[in-house]
Amino acid sequence: MAPNGIFTLGDTTYISTADGVKVTSDDGKTWAVITDSAGATTAKDPVMGRIQNQYTYGILKLASGKLVVSYLRGDAISADGGRSWQHTALPSKSDSAHLAREPAFTHEFHAWHMTITLCGAPEVRVETAFLDPIVLGSVVGTAWGLLPRWTPDSVPCLSPSWATVVPQLTALPSASRHTWFRRPIALTDQSFIDQTYRFGSTMGGNFQPHQGVEFNNPDGTPVHAIGDGVVIYSGPAEAGANTIAIRHDRKLTTDNRQLFLFSVYYHNTRLLKQVGDRVRAGEIIALVGNTGRATNDHLHLEVHAAPTTDSSKIVDPDVRYPPFNTNPELWIAPLPGTGLVAGQVWDSQGQPVPQAHIYGLVKPEPEETPFSFIETYGPRNHADPVYHEHFAISDVPPGDYTLGVEIEGKKVLRRIRVAAGKLTWVEFRPDAH
Repeated sequence: MAPNGIFTLGDTTYISTADGVKVTSDDGKTWAVITDSAGATTAKDPVMGRIQNQYTYGILKLASGKLVVSYLRGDAISADGGRSWQHTALPSKSDSAHLAREPAFTHEFHAWHMTITLCGAPEVRVETAFLDPIVLGSVVGTAWGLLPRWTPDSVPCLSPSWATVVPQLTALPSASRHTWFRRPIALTDQSFIDQTYRFGSTMGGNFQPHQGVEFNNPDGTPVHAIGDGVVIYSGPAEAGANTIAIRHDRKLTTDNRQLFLFSVYYHNTRLLKQVGDRVRAGEIIALVGNTGRATNDHLHLEVHAAPTTDSSKIVDPDVRYPPFNTNPELWIAPLPGTGLVAGQVWDSQGQPVPQAHIYGLVKPEPEETPFSFIETYGPRNHADPVYHEHFAISDVPPGDYTLGVEIEGKKVLRRIRVAAGKLTWVEFRPDAH
């Protein structure tokens, strides 16, 4: 469900989701859906209305009683409770300019306020009104709601007990080692990585350690090859997910050995390439779906660095934890204007701390699957053969951050700086000062 994505109008409840707007007038006994043309072909509930894209970010009721829904590439307004919609397009996007996706409410006055506390600053009361379209740089979505874009030095506190000592800046950005590949989803679609279930994440211990990253998109969204190469697998894989795998032309040489690089794309509704086909970076190879073990329409991407070209070591329908996959966020270029953070968390015996939670980063997007903390890898995940990291995260806005993690009951803080297009390396140890 999207933030600010649920409200009632009389006896009718509207819920904004990545699969359209769900509508019930009998407390959930029956449902209808507001969706796009692709969603209408697969919807299990009656279609109540049509919008141009089923991937919705939020829905609001204006003072006039009209409904406004925000979705990929635009907004729509309805004067009849959601049965018919008038589309309003957002400014066009391009791969060189990733624009903010805030709703552009231009005809109605809509305002609210909130109070927040920033590190080293008094409480701030924020008042916002949608009188004109929101422009890039004016506001950002955060865990606290929609706020004016703040400076790097006004990052929200970890908690009152963590913010008593601000460490010196110890981790500076440098060139990344192998962000050689492009995104599998175009920037004109929903190209943000899901922040609730990143590589190595268990969602607080509720799920298996994740083996890749997710790009939530509507059914039928084009999937692009992240680099040049040859298709080595095309068909059903683990749990029946329609899957394509590519062995890339580029190889990695590290520690006096050569590793072959592969990308794997799961859950597609349709596969457009066959084994043996050559593909170029950016070429459309499949369409997003929810086949296999999937709860919603999305692409699951994996990147493998293997000492072998044996495709069964990369994709095997009977293997849930492949032996050579690594964190894709270290291989695909971060979004324009953002950087990467990677590092290690060690205990007092010099052993990695699995599933540790690192707090302090702020990532405004994606709002519908918001970022809360970094989780270190567990025994089912593999570190990158170059970095040997315990965690990595991309698409981080530039600025200075205070990161904190608890090791053996001790809170360990580090002050880092993130720069666009670069990687910041940071280590946490309980005996460090």
